[in-house]
Amino acid sequence: MTTKFEWHDYVLIGLGLVVLIVSTIIILMNYGTMPDQIPMHYDFDGTVTNLSSKKEIIFLVVMDWFIYGVMIVSIFFPKMWNMPQVSPQNAPRAVFATKKMLEVMALLLTIMFSYMMLSSGGILPYFNWLLFVFLGIIFVVTFGCVIYLMILK
Repeated sequence: MTTKFEWHDYVLIGLGLVVLIVSTIIILMNYGTMPDQIPMHYDFDGTVTNLSSKKEIIFLVVMDWFIYGVMIVSIFFPKMWNMPQVSPQNAPRAVFATKKMLEVMALLLTIMFSYMMLSSGGILPYFNWLLFVFLGIIFVVTFGCVIYLMILK
């Protein structure tokens, strides 16, 4: 099984890289103006439950890059995907759908993680409902993409 790349694959991967680069630059440019203690955890009401040193936001930036990198690199190794046995005629569709799901999920998780970093740093306002919206979008788009590609296409 190989993964063939088309223009939309490059667009999704490129958008994720743009989000990573822009959020990293914004955090580095605003690092000096961030308070020494920044919120790292909120409860369901949006109340801060854990403060941490602003140095930890650099760790979050590194983790964002790492998670995105692992998800994108995994696209190139479809043999390591935990896919059920599919017939030879359905294998290309299954590989295409799984690859697309990984690309979309990587982009959406990067957007969500970047928003959380920027809001923890005080650069963007924090809206606790927005994380639920992100998670809902990730769920619907990721699995909707797979359902569409596997059943309807």
